[in-house]
Amino acid sequence: VSLSTNSVMGYVLVMYKGVPLGFVKNIGNRANNLYPHEWRIRSQHLPEEIRIL
Repeated sequence: VSLSTNSVMGYVLVMYKGVPLGFVKNIGNRANNLYPHEWRIRSQHLPEEIRIL
């Protein structure tokens, strides 16, 4: 996900194909997810082979 350089600072609604996904806090160079820590998905997947492109 990338925010344009002229995006509003503060809370922004993120949408995909017109469907609201949730709010993030735009702080300029990145956006912070506002989901509670318990709802966040942390991937435990480790690939068998690491490819460097």
